[in-house]
Amino acid sequence: MPRSRDVASYIAAVTRPGSIQESRSYIPFMSLPRERQDIRPVMERIRKLCGDDKVVAINLDAFMLIVSEMVDNIYEHSEFNVAYALAQRYPNLRVLDLCFADDGITIPGSFERIGIRYEKNEHNKAIRDVFHIIR
Repeated sequence: MPRSRDVASYIAAVTRPGSIQESRSYIPFMSLPRERQDIRPVMERIRKLCGDDKVVAINLDAFMLIVSEMVDNIYEHSEFNVAYALAQRYPNLRVLDLCFADDGITIPGSFERIGIRYEKNEHNKAIRDVFHIIR
């Protein structure tokens, strides 16, 4: 849980079963299963939230491939104990806000495993370095 009592309290409230009702425009905090092979229901809920290609500004299959890659990274690299997904759809804007959060080792933590060290608050630099490495 986050160090902030307010944030920790909010997360505890919204992750309690039945605390927030799902609607057609958002998915509340939803736990990711511990095993990658059990992720299908989560992915189907995200796809259903998108509706069709009119909701996201790119092809829905391409969008879901990007989402799948993000999920794969969580399972392959984060070493999480708990992970969540949540989403909010804005159909008039053709936008879907999608968030994944986990308590894993972080991107700098992944780099540390291969001998690259970052200062405590250099998460942004580590993320930029990921994109530099994959170019």
